Amino acid sequence: PASFINPNNELVLYGVAIPASGGDSISVRWNVVSCGNLNLANALTGATSPELVLAANTLPPGISCNISFTVTSGPASSSSSSSSSSATAFISLNVIDRPRGGRIIVDPSQGRAMSEYFKVCLPDWGVTSDADLPLTYSLSYQRSTSAGVLWPDSTIGYIGASSLSSLRNVLLPQLSRSGDNTYMRLTATISTARGASSTITSDIITVLPALSFTFTNLTNIFNDATNNGNNDDAIIILGNGVSMLFGNSSYLSPYEYDQLRYMADFIGPPSVDINSLNLQASIIDALSHIPALHGSEWLFNLTSIFMTDLSRSGDRDLLNSPASKTIFDSIGNLITSSNSIIINNLVNELLSAQVEHAVCGESVSIVTHHIATLGVKSCDLARLNATIVSAPGIPSEITLSP
Repeated sequence: PASFINPNNELVLYGVAIPASGGDSISVRWNVVSCGNLNLANALTGATSPELVLAANTLPPGISCNISFTVTSGPASSSSSSSSSSATAFISLNVIDRPRGGRIIVDPSQGRAMSEYFKVCLPDWGVTSDADLPLTYSLSYQRSTSAGVLWPDSTIGYIGASSLSSLRNVLLPQLSRSGDNTYMRLTATISTARGASSTITSDIITVLPALSFTFTNLTNIFNDATNNGNNDDAIIILGNGVSMLFGNSSYLSPYEYDQLRYMADFIGPPSVDINSLNLQASIIDALSHIPALHGSEWLFNLTSIFMTDLSRSGDRDLLNSPASKTIFDSIGNLITSSNSIIINNLVNELLSAQVEHAVCGESVSIVTHHIATLGVKSCDLARLNATIVSAPGIPSEITLSP
């Protein structure tokens, strides 16, 4: 039977080639029997390799594909009297279709940061199979110029994910600290029940600077969201509000400190859903950039839990995601000499997780740079390096330096 393939994912096909007799040489080749406009010249591996790797978004969505794998076996030398022979195997793939035909509408196109709601409408999205229902969507924003050109290094802010509805009201942050207007675009990712997705980006949105935004405003908006059961919105509001109010603050009042800690409890445990993890990462990032929270034990421990849980998950997609990188990088902002012992213990946890989930050595490259982020700020590099060198499965050349 044909396999169902998500066109958003990388596809790896393995062919097994066995020579007709022990001394024969063999050659292999992949061919497209039928698969729309698929061209194996664009494969990440050659068509004459036993392993065929097609990059994400290479397969045409919504069609059936037939691919063949041919093995030719022949004599190892020209002096042999035996002739060559070949055999061909076929694989059928059903490529899941993406959502189609929809739009994104944002109204109004201009509004005040953190006080005026923007209505996001996503009408007319459809699928070709009921097996792809229900649809879900996630929203993100990215800063742009007034002409709508995205800033190359601008931070992507995640607004949340939920079942697809006709309308969603969102608050947007003030990204400009100079009091100027902020220009941004909203991007919606619409996903099917089987994981295929499409993205669409809005026209330019102008976010006017907030006329007045205080910590009281933030707590009121946050409490309204949580009281209405909108925890995703609460996390978004917290992240945006924290960045606006405390981005450069070296001092927090006891009330502000306690309230931020209370709000952070809504982050919850690390999610295995990438959209939810994006939200969690955005608030951890916002909190970690507040100078007044550097050295905060509760925030350091919260971030550490995320790091170890992600490392122990063995999920390379999550570990390599921008959200995971944000969380791992955030802890670098929180490290002080007072928690160097915690750092050592955390690095040991990461090493253990790395060994536990090593697959052909690939996980070494995934987690090692996170270990280095901690190690270079630790007060006990000698101990860390000794741990790394003695850990099974870790290359001896991986060491940390100040």
